[in-house]
Amino acid sequence: MPPRRRTIVESDDESAPNKRIRLTDSAEEDISSDEEVDDTPLPADTDGYVEGSIVKITLRNFVTYDYCEFSPGPQLNMIIGPNGTGKSTIVCAIALGLGGTPALLGRAKNIAEFVKTGEDEAMIKIELKRAGGSQNVVIQRNITKSSNASTWRLNGRSAPQKEILSIVNGLNVQVDNLCQFLPQDKVAEFAQLTPPQLLERTQEAAGAHDLLKWHQSLAEWRKVEREMARVYESDADQLKSMQTRNADLERDVIKMRQRAQILKHVELLQAKLPLVKYTDAKKAYERAKEILDEKKAILAQVKRENEPIEEARRQYKEAADIAQAKKAEQNDAQQELRQKLQRITNLYSRSDSEKNKIDREIKSLQRREHERATEIKNKELRIQRAKEALVEEPSQEGIAQLNKDIEDINRQLNDKEFEGQQLVNQNNTLGRRKREIEHELQGKKNEMAAMNNVARRRCETLRKWQADTVAAYTWLKNNREKFSGRIHGPIVLQIDLKDQRYADLVETILGGRHSNHLRAFVCELKEDYHKFTQEVVDAQGLRVTVVWPGIIDRASVKPLMSQEELRSRHNLDYFVSELLEGPRILIDYLCSETKINLVPVGLKNAQERDIADSGKFRRFAFQKNTYEVRTYSYGRGGNQVQVKKIWQSTYLTDQVDNDAMRRLKEEITQLTESLKEVQMEIESLERERSQSKQKLSELHHAREDKRSQKRAIQAQYQKWQKGMMHLQTMEMELQSYKELPDDNEASIQNLKEKLMESAMQRAKYAEQYATVLKEFTKCIIERNVAQLESLQAGAKSDAVEEFAKRQSTAITQAEQGCRQATVDCNHKKSVAQAHMNECRRAGANLPEDLKEEFQEIFNKWRTEDGLDQTANEVEDAIQSEKAKAETLRASDPKAMELYERKLAQIQALTTKMDDDKQKLESLKEKITTTKARWVPRLNFLVSRISESFGEALQKIGCAGEVGVAEDEDFDKWGIEIRVKFRDNEKLQLLTGQRQSGGERAVSTILYLMSLQNLAKSPFRVVDEINQGMDPRNERMIHEQIVKGASKPGTAQYFLITPKLLPDLYYNERMRVLCIYNGEWQPKRLKPLTEYIKNARTTSSSAITSA
Repeated sequence: MPPRRRTIVESDDESAPNKRIRLTDSAEEDISSDEEVDDTPLPADTDGYVEGSIVKITLRNFVTYDYCEFSPGPQLNMIIGPNGTGKSTIVCAIALGLGGTPALLGRAKNIAEFVKTGEDEAMIKIELKRAGGSQNVVIQRNITKSSNASTWRLNGRSAPQKEILSIVNGLNVQVDNLCQFLPQDKVAEFAQLTPPQLLERTQEAAGAHDLLKWHQSLAEWRKVEREMARVYESDADQLKSMQTRNADLERDVIKMRQRAQILKHVELLQAKLPLVKYTDAKKAYERAKEILDEKKAILAQVKRENEPIEEARRQYKEAADIAQAKKAEQNDAQQELRQKLQRITNLYSRSDSEKNKIDREIKSLQRREHERATEIKNKELRIQRAKEALVEEPSQEGIAQLNKDIEDINRQLNDKEFEGQQLVNQNNTLGRRKREIEHELQGKKNEMAAMNNVARRRCETLRKWQADTVAAYTWLKNNREKFSGRIHGPIVLQIDLKDQRYADLVETILGGRHSNHLRAFVCELKEDYHKFTQEVVDAQGLRVTVVWPGIIDRASVKPLMSQEELRSRHNLDYFVSELLEGPRILIDYLCSETKINLVPVGLKNAQERDIADSGKFRRFAFQKNTYEVRTYSYGRGGNQVQVKKIWQSTYLTDQVDNDAMRRLKEEITQLTESLKEVQMEIESLERERSQSKQKLSELHHAREDKRSQKRAIQAQYQKWQKGMMHLQTMEMELQSYKELPDDNEASIQNLKEKLMESAMQRAKYAEQYATVLKEFTKCIIERNVAQLESLQAGAKSDAVEEFAKRQSTAITQAEQGCRQATVDCNHKKSVAQAHMNECRRAGANLPEDLKEEFQEIFNKWRTEDGLDQTANEVEDAIQSEKAKAETLRASDPKAMELYERKLAQIQALTTKMDDDKQKLESLKEKITTTKARWVPRLNFLVSRISESFGEALQKIGCAGEVGVAEDEDFDKWGIEIRVKFRDNEKLQLLTGQRQSGGERAVSTILYLMSLQNLAKSPFRVVDEINQGMDPRNERMIHEQIVKGASKPGTAQYFLITPKLLPDLYYNERMRVLCIYNGEWQPKRLKPLTEYIKNARTTSSSAITSA
């Protein structure tokens, strides 16, 4: 069969990182060996053992063995014995004793699990053959269970594991290669090997070290080649991009150089500018100085012409000041007389006001006398009318009876109010009782809600791991009426622990968070089971567990022993079923399915060996571990205990106390009934209070009627008394009016005398006013004269002042012109000085290539007292040159720097690409050369295997071939095994799923046999490969194994099997190792020939009898 090629299309990823690839020394190593595939027999020593084969194996406290020692033969060793006697234990001992790890065996994760139960230390000792008379190699591995660690010894001395592995590898022992070492639990894994893995193991098993090394180097080189090619292409793209970018930058660089020349000219002009500015400033200063001298001469001439006008201005000003002073004196006198007149006027007005007041008092006295006479007449009239209105005194005889009636009513009211207060007190007491019950009831409801929240939290936790289960549970809650009986579940939501400390232990025993039992729905009726599964599983497609346990025998779910016996004999606390509470059917179901009524647990430490040896428990748990006991009856017998760590509880940490929940419901019911009773009592009291209030209202109305009658009698009597008192008061007032003295006439006469005195005083004030008025009039006339004189003098002074101002305008203008000329001259002088200072510094900052040219300009300026350009002309030239430079500005101001840096990078990248290209060509040549060596030899090796494999399958009526699957990537090259077990089939790829277990076993063993002559490993191990084969294939395969493994020079072969067919082929070069490992063993065994002779005799007797 020609090798199959596969084409792999790879994507060109331009975004991959640009990495520089360097070949490692191992990758650059030149593989020059060309040794051919060697199928010559292995050299054997005189005793038939090849170097590295196993001479002797010794075990102590290892798995099922207390002690075991045996010596295998140099070629085929068939190890037989019933299941559980320890055949696979020997395979484990070989793997672990020669440096292998537990993961190679697929049986346990920790090395400590291979120590026999009840022991703390195990020992494996293996003696390996050394050819040529050299001392054999003895490797010993001691395993300590408590520390889960190993120690090593080599030829009796301590040695590190690294040294052990070096010795083992040097002997070409390959316990990690499934083509050489195939444990029982790895048989199925062989068919799962991918083609690349099978190719690697085959090359290794065939001892073709060069092939394997070439293959590994080619795979590594191919990866390096692809990465280097990718980097080279990325560099080429980058180089092209950089060159394009630099071409753009070059145009900017040309502009920048032209601009630099223009800017140098600008610098020269800027250095020249202070010289030109000083020349212009000096000329401006000299002109300003001439103008200042002219302004000073004009000012002096104007001042001389203005001197006579100033003298006249002074004289008129003094006359105006004298007239103004006289006017002010007359104003003061006028003001003083005006104030005096005002004072006299005020005195006269005050006297007139007193006169008016006296007139009002006289009139008041006269009016009061008239009113007194009128009031006496009115009072006499009112007294007469009051006497006529009063009759005889009213009678009060009915008041005594009314008072007695009112007192009777008050007594009845007091009785009723006391009775009402008692009803209020009773109502308040019942109200308090009602509030207490309501408060207690609300507390119980809150407590129940908190418990229900526990179930809700557990449901949310279940949703994380079993969403379908929660969906089915939600549907069930909404559709319970569709079922005849009750459906419980999920179980995890309806069971709880009696003691929370056992949560981790119990949940682990029940299977943990992924347990099918904890998420199961349990139906009480069979028809509900069918209906529920049809609805939830079939219709909705939910993956749930639904069971119908039927009738469970209660005797089968009882604990094995009492708690007292369990604690006293084994130091364990409870059986798991005793810790659970919930519906009885759920507990019974868990007992029947998981036997939790037979699984004890404890929190304290216990003796695991004693518990296991008691033979009563298959499983138990305490503290942090669970223990599973497996009993074997071979040898001295015993128990193998598998220890596992417990898991942290996921569901049972939060739990509902069902007893507490039941008590809460009962208490809530009782409190609700009590609340109803109290409410009925309150309603009855309310009715009594209503009747009492009605009676009180009637009594209040009756009392008010009596009081109204009493008030009417009292009001009539009080009205008569009030009339008598009012009459007496009016008579007393009349008498007092008549007795008042008559003194109003004397008062009136006195007031008239005061009125006369006031008139005389006013006449005096009028005379004084007339005298002062004459003086005031004279003063006004004098003041008016002084005012006219002041106006006249002021007018003359103002006229002279106006004329003087007109004459002084020329002086002011001359002074202002002189000041402006002075300021302008000083300013231009300072400007010229500033420019002179700039001239001294001019050219100092120019670059060296411009300084000589500037010096020539400076010398010309100094000798010729100026230049042929003005400052404006120079500034215009500077602006013009700057405008030219601005038009030449590059788009990138750092273009020159970037251009030079990019140019250097382009050169470096070009050099790197040339170097990478040379390395890539060298690597491709190396790959081509190595592949030309590897492929022919690989094809030859595989063709040899395929030939042997096809012949072996042909002998049993099947077909097969082995080929190489090629690929662009060497790490994807592989070996493909194709087999055909039926005539109507085509050759099909051997996989872990397509063929049956027996077919995979046949294919596996025949492939391993095809490697027999090519393998360079000193021994190989195959464990229970015949399991699953039909008798015909097993017989033919067995014959081929015996013949192939018994040839001189073949590697040592270990074939482990629990059963054999009768009359199998064998020869004298094979050694059969029988394991006698049972509970009842004789103290001394006879030679094996005696047992064989006895078996033949027994067989012959049976035939004769027949």
